[in-house]
Amino acid sequence: MKINCFLTLAVGLIMAALFTGAHAQTAETEKDCTPSIFPAKGFIIQHYGCYFGNEWPYLKFNPGIRMTRRTKPMKVIATAPGIVKFIEKKENLGYIVTIDHGCGYVSRYRYIDNELNVKEGQTVKRSDVIGSIGTEGSQSEPLLVYIVEHNGTPIDLRDLLPELFPKQ
Repeated sequence: MKINCFLTLAVGLIMAALFTGAHAQTAETEKDCTPSIFPAKGFIIQHYGCYFGNEWPYLKFNPGIRMTRRTKPMKVIATAPGIVKFIEKKENLGYIVTIDHGCGYVSRYRYIDNELNVKEGQTVKRSDVIGSIGTEGSQSEPLLVYIVEHNGTPIDLRDLLPELFPKQ
C-alpha cells in the first residue's frame, strides 16, 4: 500500500512538472511576459476573427489585428520583452518577425518593410523599435498584421488587453 501511494505521489509530481513547466511562472513574471501595448500608432482596420475575403475560399480567419499607418513612416515596436526568434522574408508579406516573450507568449509582426532594426537572436525590451511598415508584398496601402499566440494558440487581443479596446 505504501508503494502505491509513493508511486502515485511520484507520478503526480512528474505530471505537475511536465504540465506547469520545470520553472513555475510567478504572477509578476507572467505580467512581464504578456504583450501589453500596441505595436504601432495606427488605425485598426480588422480585428481577430472570421471575415469574408474576395478570393476562394471566401470565408477567412484573421488570427490577429490588421493596422494601417497614421504617419509615414510608421515605426513598429516590441510589445513585451523577449528574444527575436525568427525573421523571414515572404514575397507577399514583407518581413515576418517572430518574438518569443517567454511564459508561452509569442508575437508575430507581418508586412515589415526593408528597414529592419532587429536580427535573429537579439534581445528586445518593451517599446524597442523592430522596423517600420510599408507597402511590401501585394499590399496597395501600408499594413501591419500583428498576432499574439499563447502556448501556440492565437488569442484575441480584446480578451488579452480589454483596457486598450473601448467598449462598443
